[in-house]
Amino acid sequence: MKKAILYLGVLLAVYMANAQSVKQTIDRNINTSSQQIQKQKLADLSVPFIELVSAVRDENAKAFIVKVKAQIKNNGNEFAPASKLRGFVQKATGGVQLKMINDLISIPAIKAGGVYESEFTFSIPFNLQHENQFKLLVRADNTYVVKESNESNNSSVGILIGL
Repeated sequence: MKKAILYLGVLLAVYMANAQSVKQTIDRNINTSSQQIQKQKLADLSVPFIELVSAVRDENAKAFIVKVKAQIKNNGNEFAPASKLRGFVQKATGGVQLKMINDLISIPAIKAGGVYESEFTFSIPFNLQHENQFKLLVRADNTYVVKESNESNNSSVGILIGL
């Protein structure tokens, strides 16, 4: 009889340990699922399109004046509040070093799945870019006011500008 009670006690202990492990697994799966659902609900800004409209060398302003047409798209499932767009220059040959252009351009709020398209003008001082050929790229939400599901896709490709 003592062996039977001991055996039942061991079985009960194993059952309880297993039940706790199953509960933790279920809780972890629920937390992961709710985080994934929450992430899917966020806004997600990207710049899928950019093209050069005009580029001139302005000796009086001591700057390159570059106008581009670009689209800012909200790929997310949530409204993206108004934000700022910024331009960056890069050597024509590429590389990782980007030089920030001081111009911050206001972008209106964009609904989930929506696209904002406009022309943007940048004044790039000669002392920022010493070469007459360079790449310009733009980054949406450069001041990080939009809570996004993916912060790594906010920049456009670089477009080559030669003056």
